[in-house]
Formats: sequence, C-alpha cells, structure tokens
Amino acid sequence: MQSNTRGSAEAREWANEQAARVGAEVHRLRTEVHRISAVQLAERTAELGYPITRGTIAKIESNSRAAKLDVAELAVLAKALCVPPIQLLYPQLPDGPVEVLPNVRVRSVDAMTWFSGEEMEYTDNDLGVSRAANDTAEVRREKWECSLPVRATRSLLFKKEGIRSAELMVEGKSDAEHVEFWVRRLEERTRELIELREKLRQDGLYVSDSDG
Repeated sequence: MQSNTRGSAEAREWANEQAARVGAEVHRLRTEVHRISAVQLAERTAELGYPITRGTIAKIESNSRAAKLDVAELAVLAKALCVPPIQLLYPQLPDGPVEVLPNVRVRSVDAMTWFSGEEMEYTDNDLGVSRAANDTAEVRREKWECSLPVRATRSLLFKKEGIRSAELMVEGKSDAEHVEFWVRRLEERTRELIELREKLRQDGLYVSDSDG
C-alpha cells in the first residue's frame, strides 16, 4: 500500500508556497498596477462569466484557504488582471528562483517554458517533456510521444510565421527578381504547412485548415 505523501509537511509547504505566490501577485497587480479594489476586481471576473467574490479574492491574496488554488480562478483572475495565467504562477520572471515541484528549484524562466511547452529541447534539469541529461532511451521515447500535441502546435505556429514573413516580403519588394524569389518561398512554405497538417491528422490530432 502506497503512502500518501501529499499529507506530508513538506508537500503541504510546497503547495502552500504555490498558493501564496499566486495570491501575492494578484494583490500586487490589483493594488499597484491596476489600483482597483477587490470589489472592482470581483466585478471584472463577473463580466468574464465566472464571478469570484470579494471575499474569495481576499482569501486568495492572503493565502487563507489552506493552499487551495483552482485552475478556473487562476485563468479568470489572470484575464481580469490583463496578464497570462503563467505570470501568476511564476511572478519572479525571468530569473527568480522557484520550487516548481517539491524539492525541484529552478529559475522562473525555466518553470515558465516547461509549463507552457516552449522548452522542448535538451536541458540539464528533470522537468517534464525535456530530454534530461540522465534520461534513459525509454524515458526519452515516452516524453517524445506524450508531448506530441504541444510539439505539433509549435511546428504549426512556426510554419504559419514563416508564411506571414514571406507574405510581408512579397508585399515589400518592388523589383521583379526579389518578388519572384519570395513568391517561391511563400508557395514552398504553404505547401509545407499543408503537408504538416495532413501528417498531424494522420497522427490523430485535431487540425483545422483555418488560421483563425
């Protein structure tokens, strides 16, 4: 029978630090950046369709809910405060230290890129999907397969950005030689995007032809 480590003092302290960090950043953004009351912030959350009461906001800011932190609250408060949700989780960006998992301390930027899926390449720490220095071949394979949706999305965004860049170059060039070159690049990148979308569909991912 496995022991329940979530109830350990160490685990509770880590969870409490996470909630306290979020609460402190909510308070800072509300009072120092937006300079609004908790009532006004509550009104903003109501306008977003998920009301968070003034009392709840006060408890979040003071971390008086026994480390309770809802994903829904995190998302709505971030939107109401005009920041990405990840900034509430890791407010000491870029290089402030943060305990991203119990007993795993990294720079805030490393925590951010792990959480958002941006950091998918080699790293010397053990966070998530990265190919860590001490990974076995089996672990690397598992990470590669499990992270397909995030990697696929990054590839799509990269291809789309390439198309946008080529379109801008076509529009900005006046001489025929350079226009022809960038038209060819645009056609090539568009074809690559179509092929990538089809491959991802074959891999079982939902991929739209729309860029909207």
